[in-house]
Amino acid sequence: MNKVAEINPTGAEIQLPDTMPHSIEAEQQLLGAILTNNEIYDRVAS
Repeated sequence: MNKVAEINPTGAEIQLPDTMPHSIEAEQQLLGAILTNNEIYDRVAS
């Protein structure tokens, strides 16, 4: 079986931000590009 590597080997608690970074305009542009040209999805997903 594979051994799982620890991401946080120090054991310190990781503080996550209250809200994740986001941009409504960027999401709209990305969705519009994917709807216009499906091949864009492959470029974005990689």
